[in-house]
Amino acid sequence: MKKAIGYFLLVLSFITWGAIALVPFLDLSIGIATAYTTGLLIIGEIAFFLSIVLLGKDFLMKIKKFWV
Repeated sequence: MKKAIGYFLLVLSFITWGAIALVPFLDLSIGIATAYTTGLLIIGEIAFFLSIVLLGKDFLMKIKKFWV
């Protein structure tokens, strides 16, 4: 169950980053677009870090290997 929630949060973090790219194309004022972007950024980062905590050290090492 812990791993399933971890993978869900990981996917959620990628979805929020994708949604950030879509915000400029919406018909929103600058202030509201900034608020949406900030909120999505915070949600995405929190979801990513929580997924790392739930998926464990092995998964973190896989991510580090991927980027090195």
